[in-house]
Amino acid sequence: MLRYFQIDRERLYPLEPAAGGGLPQGAVWIDLVEPSQEEERQLEQALGLDVPTRGEVSALQTSSRLSASNGVLYMSAIVAYGREMEPLHTLPVTFVRSGPLLITIRYGMPESIDRFVARAQAGEWPLRDADSILAAVLEVVIDRIADRLEFIGEDLKRIEGAIFRGRATMTKDRHQPVLSRRIHVLQHAIERIGIHHRTSFGLRECLHSLERLVAFRRIHGIDHPRTAQFNAIEGDLKAIADYDQDLNNSMDFMVNATVGLIDVQQNKVIYLLSILGMVITPPVVVASIYGMNFDYMPELHWRWGYAWALGLMLLSAGVPWLVFRLKRWL
Repeated sequence: MLRYFQIDRERLYPLEPAAGGGLPQGAVWIDLVEPSQEEERQLEQALGLDVPTRGEVSALQTSSRLSASNGVLYMSAIVAYGREMEPLHTLPVTFVRSGPLLITIRYGMPESIDRFVARAQAGEWPLRDADSILAAVLEVVIDRIADRLEFIGEDLKRIEGAIFRGRATMTKDRHQPVLSRRIHVLQHAIERIGIHHRTSFGLRECLHSLERLVAFRRIHGIDHPRTAQFNAIEGDLKAIADYDQDLNNSMDFMVNATVGLIDVQQNKVIYLLSILGMVITPPVVVASIYGMNFDYMPELHWRWGYAWALGLMLLSAGVPWLVFRLKRWL
């Protein structure tokens, strides 16, 4: 799909394609969405520049995402898309600056660009030229990253509450034993943190690519009215990157703490089993002695021999239990 836009009274308006496949008069932004080979050829003929294909865009290495050729700037960045509760998806978007034109090439449908179109048509930004469109698109993309990180931050607060305040809010099975439910909560917390860590890693890649793109555009010259806008974008990227780093530090701490708490819970089980074994062992010894069935065991012929054996077993179990209680081991 090939879309053309113009700026009129600082707003964005769509343009109809020119007859014969030429460039519509007044076009400032050309948006290629999963273009066909015919659309790529048509644009290359109209503008006299090379349009990256899907394979070329996907194969771009980090060092090849930013280049300048004959006054034309080719800038590729990784853009994130997808809802907060869904796995993060990313795709490369190429921005081409040629004369008064901005050309975007994308082989996917990130919602941030379509959201920009709707907001630009409503007049949320004072658009004047191609660089102002580029800056506004980047702002929407960055806002989307910030929203995703804010969602991660809010969910991490809920996970932190479940970890450190012992709330079993992350499982609805109230029929599990308390200890089992607690371990289940901690295991679920690690899984959630792992998902957020993977998402944060993808967002960090997007931030780094956007930082390089903005720096590259500044190095290759921006009109003076746009300098402050691009400087503000760089400041936003740095602030979001710092926030992302803080979230990663929090996730690392919570994972380490959760693993430690799981070990503590499991050690509690081992501790209780050890105490239980120490209490049960003396009665087992007594029962083993009277179960040897020797011919000459005087207690076998006692009238109260059975009660004696039971009493001896209870006494042998009660004495260790009393000792543990006095020493505050239980």
